[in-house]
Amino acid sequence: MSSLRFLCTRLLVSILLLLAASARAEAGDEARYHAFDLATARDYLLPRYQALVQATVKQEQSWVAFCRQPSADRFGPLRSSFQAAMDAWMPLQHVHTGPASLQSRIDRIYFWPERKNAVAKQVAALLQSADTGALAPERMATASVAVQGFPALQLLLYDGDDPGHSFLAGEPAAAYRCAYGTAVAANLKAVATQIVDGWTAAIAAMAAAPPRYGSEFGLPPSPKDTGQQLFSDFLTLFQLIGDLKLALPLGESLADPKPKLAESWRSGRSLRNVALNLESARAMYGKDRSSGIRSLMPSDGGNDDLDKEIDEGFAKALSSLAAISMPLDAAVGDSGARPQVQAALADIRHVRDLVGQKLPPAIGLSVGFNGLDGD
Repeated sequence: MSSLRFLCTRLLVSILLLLAASARAEAGDEARYHAFDLATARDYLLPRYQALVQATVKQEQSWVAFCRQPSADRFGPLRSSFQAAMDAWMPLQHVHTGPASLQSRIDRIYFWPERKNAVAKQVAALLQSADTGALAPERMATASVAVQGFPALQLLLYDGDDPGHSFLAGEPAAAYRCAYGTAVAANLKAVATQIVDGWTAAIAAMAAAPPRYGSEFGLPPSPKDTGQQLFSDFLTLFQLIGDLKLALPLGESLADPKPKLAESWRSGRSLRNVALNLESARAMYGKDRSSGIRSLMPSDGGNDDLDKEIDEGFAKALSSLAAISMPLDAAVGDSGARPQVQAALADIRHVRDLVGQKLPPAIGLSVGFNGLDGD
């Protein structure tokens, strides 16, 4: 009997030791992901959202100045402010984690890809209505996402042979067009500011002892779940670039390209968008093994080859993208430039396969649903 009691005691001690070891490993795991989450929020996301606020402030100022006294020589700077604000948005386009995910903010900033030409139809209907009440901040904030964001501004600034003339006609329609553009610019600034305020609060909560996560910040409840969602955002970017931004306008063949499916084709920035997306993905991956997603790799050197392969993949994809010799909407239908687009797409998909297949087991995360699933 005493032998049985001894064996039971030994078994109980072994079980308790295993449970304690498992708890320590889990706590270490959570601490590792918490450090990654906090660094990503503080060093990667917040500065980029702050840059978006600065760009949208300047964009609104440009609209106010232009509409105070519309003239042909002020139309160029108005477009430039749009281009700068779009430059600030592209590094964040893929992020569905955090405050940007609340209150439809992502779609309010950038409703793309759209369905059934919704932006053009709804912007045209609003311009036709000349409803000044619809331009009030509280009305604009709750209007259809198709009339709230950057795609609507692009339409105002770049659609047609001479879009500037529509602002200079000196008629009520021209004045309303100006007022609408100013309202959209103000709305974009407001949404960007809300996201910065949200991330500032979220970072403070994450840095507290004990750290706080949760839906009030647009975050999952735990560090690892948040790390998983940030990683899913990272993977979303490759789907966004490959499947939507390049493959869709390429179409099935040289004989049947789809140039008007290229993102931002009106404003001539389709390839610039992709380059900014890809640079953002490289920044999110990290500049060294102590930053970004790379910081989640074990420090035993076992993944050095994979790390090098991903680094080289990013460099090759960016080089291939830069080699495309004409705007994307023209390149997809050009016998000389189309292979350049196809080469860039192949290189980007190679990086996608590395980070989607080989990287997850190296950092202890999985490939789950992403921000484009269901689109």
